[in-house]
Amino acid sequence: MSTYTKRLYELVNNSHKFVRCFYGICPECKKRVFSIDEKVMKDKIKARFICSCGKKWQETVYSSTMNKYKYPQALVEDYRDKKRGLVKVLKRGKRIWLVTPTKVLSKELKQ
Repeated sequence: MSTYTKRLYELVNNSHKFVRCFYGICPECKKRVFSIDEKVMKDKIKARFICSCGKKWQETVYSSTMNKYKYPQALVEDYRDKKRGLVKVLKRGKRIWLVTPTKVLSKELKQ
């Protein structure tokens, strides 16, 4: 199991009511990954990322001078899956990501 998948699984399935992840881009392999933590400061938000390629980094995703978030966000929501029952997923627009202990599965929702 990769460190990225393990940390993302722990974040998505923790007991906090509000969890969001930024959908960033790895500076080395250019793969899309979700943030595994964030730090909210007085005038900015910094997100921490880990990629499955091994790269770890921290990046400012919002500041008062940016006017908008650097990356799209996904929120953790409950989702009723026919096979798994009620699970926590990351949702952004019409797409959800189910984070399992070994991989991240993606699915487009039909509206």
